[in-house]
Amino acid sequence: MILYPVNLQERPFEAVYVAPELQVLAWVGKPVLAILNQGAGPLGEAPHAERAMEWRNHLSGFPVISGITNLDAYTPVRGAGGVAIQPNRTGIT
Repeated sequence: MILYPVNLQERPFEAVYVAPELQVLAWVGKPVLAILNQGAGPLGEAPHAERAMEWRNHLSGFPVISGITNLDAYTPVRGAGGVAIQPNRTGIT
């Protein structure tokens, strides 16, 4: 399986590189999982949902895409007690 990250800060029609990249990935012959990464930016929760739907609709036209999932790589991970997990020199606290 190939993981294909998509930046939700871009609109599908702006990302002219997607079609050629997916064509190359189709030549590999492995299924592709598109990961919709919300990114850090000015979009709020509702626009992120709308943009994710735009991308889902766009990517559904490519047979090489075997699945689409969401990823939030920017919101801090919360540990027990709601405290954000912070990395330190020895690992994660």
